[in-house]
Amino acid sequence: MTRASGSSCSTDPACLEQVVRIVGAFVAELHHPRSAAAVSGDSHLERDFSMHSVERLELVLRLEEAFGIQVPDHAASSAESVGDLARLVSGRPAEDRSGRKLSAADTREDHVEAAPGSLAFTVYAALLVLCVGSVVWVLLLVLPGERLPGRVLRRASRALLRVSGCPLEVHGLEHLEHAALLVANHQSYLDAVVLLATLPVDVKIVVNERLPRWPLIGTAIRRARHLVVDRTARDPRLACAAMAGALRAGESLLVFPEGTFADRAQLLAFRLGGFSAAVEARRPVVPVALRGTRHILTASRWLLARGPLSVTIHPAIRPRGPGWEETLRLREEARASIAQSVSTGRDDPG
Repeated sequence: MTRASGSSCSTDPACLEQVVRIVGAFVAELHHPRSAAAVSGDSHLERDFSMHSVERLELVLRLEEAFGIQVPDHAASSAESVGDLARLVSGRPAEDRSGRKLSAADTREDHVEAAPGSLAFTVYAALLVLCVGSVVWVLLLVLPGERLPGRVLRRASRALLRVSGCPLEVHGLEHLEHAALLVANHQSYLDAVVLLATLPVDVKIVVNERLPRWPLIGTAIRRARHLVVDRTARDPRLACAAMAGALRAGESLLVFPEGTFADRAQLLAFRLGGFSAAVEARRPVVPVALRGTRHILTASRWLLARGPLSVTIHPAIRPRGPGWEETLRLREEARASIAQSVSTGRDDPG
């Protein structure tokens, strides 16, 4: 598995205690008749708590977030007890599709230090956003339906990139498919703008429940009918069902499976919900690798720096059938494809 910087866990009593605590909290949320206090290292996930595929997906996600790790598919599918889960969080590195170990260097966007921000470029970009945004705001309020607002957002994003002076390279557009789940690495607040400007297909972005409350952004999300999922919901199956339903209805969805981004140039653990929805809906997963947006706008710096951008669209990964193992395989393969692009800088999607 790939361990995030600064995280640590060994198979000692303290580690097991933390895993038991996480599992106990999850069991309580499931309202299982067996008390969460009865959770121990010997507890069997399916026999004792009736945890099947979706519940186990959510539990593994919580462990990944708590310990800063990436659980490989073959290891997660073999875990049957709480003790097995505790051993997982101190296991070996994940492997990519070629069998090569993925080290921290494989998930690091290579060799480019974040440039100091430019006040002049930041002011210029702010004026651009103000001018274009005011026009977009009016159009979003008056245009009917959802397709026209969506087109306005895509064209406005293209206009902003065109006049920003940031060169953009796009590779692999031929790999885009109808009614697919597009998964992209998350680097910056600019990611959605770059992808809306780049992707020639009508795609719905999956956003969290907080964004619709933001000024202007919330209006854009509501008018273009992007998909809002509540990650704080007690039942994790609701978000998965919403994404699966949209995919079945013929929509293409764009998901940032890391869920957030940070200043350090390293891929975070991928959330499993979107991949579970793709398996349930029998839709392909298309990995998309973004480079350059973190260089322009980092998480902790509000002065922008002009720089090149790159979007690489990889060949689709298709579900072979239903089940937990298939969800994990899609996640592992998609992450390996994206990691290869962002670590090597290679824009050949294969």
